Formats: sequence, C-alpha cells, structure tokens
Amino acid sequence: MIFDPRIELQTNTLDDPLADGGRRNQIDTNGVTQCSNVPRTFLNENECKLSMDACKASSESSQVEILLDNSTIAMLNNLTGRYTYAIQGLLVNYDGIILEHPCTPGLRSRWERKNPIGCDATELYDATNETLSHLLSDSGDDNPFMRDIYFPEEGTYCNSSDTEPEIEIEVDGECWTRVHPEHMSIFDMTYWVDNHPGGPYAIQKWSENNGAILVYPSTLEGKVHGMSRWNNNWHKFTYIGRFGDHLSLSDLPTNLRGLDVMNYFGSTQGSDSSKVLVCGSPGEVANDKSGGFRFDLDTGFITVDSRSSQRKFVWTMIALDSLDQLRQRVSWAMSQILVVVEQAISTQSDRTEQFLAYYDIFVRNAFGNYRDVLREISYNALMAENLSFLGSKSSAYVLERYRVKTSADENFAREIMQLFTMGLVQLNMDGSPKLDEIGNTILAYTNDDIESLS
Repeated sequence: MIFDPRIELQTNTLDDPLADGGRRNQIDTNGVTQCSNVPRTFLNENECKLSMDACKASSESSQVEILLDNSTIAMLNNLTGRYTYAIQGLLVNYDGIILEHPCTPGLRSRWERKNPIGCDATELYDATNETLSHLLSDSGDDNPFMRDIYFPEEGTYCNSSDTEPEIEIEVDGECWTRVHPEHMSIFDMTYWVDNHPGGPYAIQKWSENNGAILVYPSTLEGKVHGMSRWNNNWHKFTYIGRFGDHLSLSDLPTNLRGLDVMNYFGSTQGSDSSKVLVCGSPGEVANDKSGGFRFDLDTGFITVDSRSSQRKFVWTMIALDSLDQLRQRVSWAMSQILVVVEQAISTQSDRTEQFLAYYDIFVRNAFGNYRDVLREISYNALMAENLSFLGSKSSAYVLERYRVKTSADENFAREIMQLFTMGLVQLNMDGSPKLDEIGNTILAYTNDDIESLS
C-alpha cells in the first residue's frame, strides 16, 4: 500500500508520533479506519507524548478485567461467532468411572458452595474432616461460587478408611459439595460444533436466547453419554476460566480476543480518555504519492503473483540496490542466527509486514549492541510463535489465576542460551572448551537455569 497514491498514509515514527493517534481518521471514516495509536513498549516509551485528543490503542483494553458470568459469555459468543459455555452435568461418580478421592496427594479438587440450610454433611473420620476443612478455609480462592484446593504432596493426611469421592462438608457455617474438577469451567466449544457426532446443532442450541451454559448429557434419557466422551475429548476445547472469575482481556484465548471484543469491553469500563499517551513505531512513515500508481518491480528475475513472495521481492530489491551494503550484510548474517522458521508460523504467507518488521530489527541494530537485538527478538510476536512461548505464563500466575499446576514453556529459554548466545559448554577466550579437574567439559547452564528463565 505504501506505493498506492489512492491511500494516504501518515507518519507515526518514534520521533514524530501522530498527535491524535489516528482519532480524526477514525471519526471521518465512521470507524472504518481503526485507531492507529501504537502501544507503549520499551522501543518507543522514551518518545511517547501525552495527548488530550487521541484515541486509545485497542491493546490498552487488554488490562481491563471482565467478570465471567452469563452476560459476558453471551456477549463473547455474539461478538466472535464462537460457542463458549460454562459446563454443567459432569459427574464425580458414574458407571465405574470414579474420580480420585480429594485426599489424593497432588490432586486438585473442586468444591461448590451450597445453601447451608439442609446441608447433608458426609460422615468422615476426624482426620479427614479436619484436613479438608483446613484446606477449604485457607484456600485463598475468592470465586463466589466454588473453590479449588490442592491436596499437598506430603505432610498432610486423611484417614485412609475414607474412600467415598462424593463428599459434602460444612466449614465455618458454609456448605461445600465436591464436584467434578471442570464443573462450571468455561470452554470454547467451537471445535465440537464441527466435529460432534450428532451434528453441530447439538452444541449450537445452547447459545440460543443468549444461553451461556451447556449441560453435558451424562445421563440423557434414551442416549446416555456417560463420562467417557467428555474424558476423551475435553482436552480439545480451549479453557477460558471458571464461572464467577475475573479475567483480564489479555488472558482471553486468541480466538476470543478480536478487535470487536477489545473495543466493546474496553469502552464499557468508563476509563478516563482525556489524557492518552501517543506513541510511534520504527519505519511508520507517510507514502510518497508523486510516483503515480505504478512502481517498478522488475528485478531481472521471473516473478509470480503471490503474497508469499512479497517479502522476498522487497528484501531482494533492498539487498541488491541499497547503498548501505555493510549494514545489509551484517543484518543477513544475524538473520541466519536468530532464525524464525516460516513453517512454524500460522498463515505465514499473509504476513509480509510482520516478517519484514522482524528483519528490520537486524537492520536497525547491525552496528549496535547484541543485547539490544536479543531484547527486541524476545518481544517479537513471530519469535514467540516460532519458539512456542506466545501466551506462555508463569507457573505461579497460572496457579493463582486458573488454580491449575503447570510448567511454563521452556523452549525459548533453552534456545536463547544454546543457539543464540553462550552454547552448551563454557569456552576459553580462544574458543576452546573449558575443562574441569578431571578433563570434562563444563556446562554453560543447567536445566535449573532453563526452568528459572522460562
């Protein structure tokens, strides 16, 4: 588009950010042109300016928290065309498929709050009752409808004679019933719309009239599903959170984090829009309309009409004709070390600008500091997708937010040490490997380092 005189591009560089963030264009086009205000990052934060008349970047809405309730689920479905539901009907004990006892070391169990009037407390031995009561009362889980607890790996015990998995217990005047660990968990069930053996309507019907809850037919009369179908397929559905949780928009799965969703929930929070930071980005310059509609793409090679070849043509023209040949050659060398594999990027053929912007990291920093290069590629979305840390979260965050024990993705933490910087073993100044007292090479890092960095 930068060559097309019918389109007027505006300068929004680091040194000269667009004063209104594109707000005037957004108004003039009745919203067809979106806000072009760039989010503040470590790349532009020193040049950002405060504006009294600017639109907000959609990414600023990512810190807004939404309540996962019926209205929010219904709105997500309406805005995205997907099928997201809180799940009911999952059983603790059905036809021989029985969940482990909540006193199993390391097990996460879910407990639903009930009206204490009529609480039918299960008869438990004292040790079991005291342990479960303590875990429930000290869980720190602020969900108003349920609590998830983890039974400690060691140091905490129940009476081994208590084996019944279905438990109801009264704690501090509140009644808690043990339920399935995904009871009232919210999943994006769109995959099952396309793959359900009974056809798409079996899943779609639950969203009618802004429905937000899908009742799994474990005991459906005439067509009993049991729990086996859920157990065999639930991992194919994208987990969102628990009904009643508060969730940052940035924590929504990618398929639910579209511009319509960000704009809708961001605009309903009533935040102050009178003072907005406007920031630019490298290379975002106005187009030169004087050249007319046509431009020369003749490189002397046979070309094809393919979007996947656009970035190759652009790179070839710059690499062959640019006057700063040393910079271009240093950039090429770095691109062969800090590689993004095309096949690792979804719909990579359409991502001309993203790939060229990634390569520009090396062009800008060809004569700079390698640490700056590492920092920029670490925050780049293509590298995040390439080495699978896109959307990765720390174990502590996942446990606090989702009540699930997990490990962070270690791929990038390993590769940045092994391939991008120090390598596997320590080296002497002459490049030879360092040896210990018995002649073995000395590792540059350990798996503990990888886990810490990830």
